[in-house]
Amino acid sequence: MTKSKNILALGLALLILACNNKQIQPAAPEIPVTNLTVDVSSVVRVLSGKELGINVNYLMDDAVLSGNDHDKTAESLKQMGIKILRYPGGEKSDNYYFSSPPYSTAAPRTAFCTFPTTDARFYNPDQTARSEVLDFDEFMSVCDKTQAQPLVVVAYDAMYSPWTCGPKPTKSQLLANAVEWVRYANITKKHGIKLWMIGNESWLETSYNGFTTASQYAKDVAEFADAMRSVDPSIKIVVNGKADWWPALLNGPSASRIDYLAVSNYLPIQISSYETYRRYTGSLNTETDLAIAAINNAASAADKERIGVIESEYNSIDFLNKTWPNRNNLGHALCSFEMLAESVSKPKLHTACLWTTRWIENTSGPQALNLYDAVKPNGQLNATGISMGILGNHLLESMVTTTSTGRVKCYATYAKDSKHLNLFILNRETSVQRVKMNISSFVNSYRFDRWGFTGTSTDDAAPSWVKTTENQAGSGDLDFTLPANSITMLVCKP
Repeated sequence: MTKSKNILALGLALLILACNNKQIQPAAPEIPVTNLTVDVSSVVRVLSGKELGINVNYLMDDAVLSGNDHDKTAESLKQMGIKILRYPGGEKSDNYYFSSPPYSTAAPRTAFCTFPTTDARFYNPDQTARSEVLDFDEFMSVCDKTQAQPLVVVAYDAMYSPWTCGPKPTKSQLLANAVEWVRYANITKKHGIKLWMIGNESWLETSYNGFTTASQYAKDVAEFADAMRSVDPSIKIVVNGKADWWPALLNGPSASRIDYLAVSNYLPIQISSYETYRRYTGSLNTETDLAIAAINNAASAADKERIGVIESEYNSIDFLNKTWPNRNNLGHALCSFEMLAESVSKPKLHTACLWTTRWIENTSGPQALNLYDAVKPNGQLNATGISMGILGNHLLESMVTTTSTGRVKCYATYAKDSKHLNLFILNRETSVQRVKMNISSFVNSYRFDRWGFTGTSTDDAAPSWVKTTENQAGSGDLDFTLPANSITMLVCKP
């Protein structure tokens, strides 16, 4: 009996211990659920196929010093699915003459005494370019190889600069450069370039950008546009500005000459880290939204229909707070992807151009991971370049309506005739998320491939983009999980 009692007591003790241990063990966390809906019958906008662009850097995209020739640049651009190339770039555009009188060949030189004139890697003392830079003829060969459309920026701002470091270009010189460039490109070479932008960030006071007013810019735009169209009346005029410039441009002498408003769209001031981006619920394309609103509210009835918007520059660069390090990593790539996906969903947007292919420090070492650069020194894509290619290579005929009940976001593109549907699902949360998705007005049954873009953390500078599922059966409802900090793409076909 004693032995039995001891065994019984031991059993009870073990049972109690087990129960207590069970009580103190935390329950497995429940994976958050987001309900997504996709309606392929509800079209947000019909796409032109020209929505994705990038700023070319003529100083680096044929540079011997970085080991990249323009053929390698073209290959990188094709990997991203780029369809618009902005040339010669951003801030350097206002210090760029494509040639010199008699304008018979592409022979770049600078218009002013400041950057990049002073950089001996690219320019000789007489302000003529070294052979390493990507001249206009070489740029057009890149356009041919990538089947991309040029967006050309003509120098404008330097004539208003207060700098006294040397002679400034006159308006007549800048007009001659613009007019003769149109003549050389479209008459002599017969390229048929449509998009011509007058100046870069003329509202931003730097060494040669800015230093003018909206009203003066509006007058100058009218003069430049008329002179350039005297050579080729078919060209489209792109003007730059910001919210408080649009009324003067849309109601002044330039209004009838304008085809597109161009904005520089970088992070909103509310975003100062990945965490603030993760929690942010507002628009990532504020400047684009303001430009569209200005067209709708300030332009005449005829101009409202005609004038569109171009993001001449965008990136998830933290220029304002300067607290989110501008490293080319998974976190910034997710943010840049969302900026682009938002943009291409806006009916008024013509194209959005990432800034930039590669900046001037894109040679080796840590600078090769700068957020400014979509392309590494070896020609391979950085994280933002890869994320851009997810959209660039998989946009179809139209963007269709999606809804979400949580932080997970979905963008959808559809081809009606072939009944192909591509879904882009963004999880910017730092944890796994569960998605319950309903797809309406689509085929009853389909097959899909699943691709994933993710990494070890938001700081991962080498995230992976791989196919994870092939030819899986699907129906109207799907239930699946998303990795933390990821983009998931579903390619759906009947």
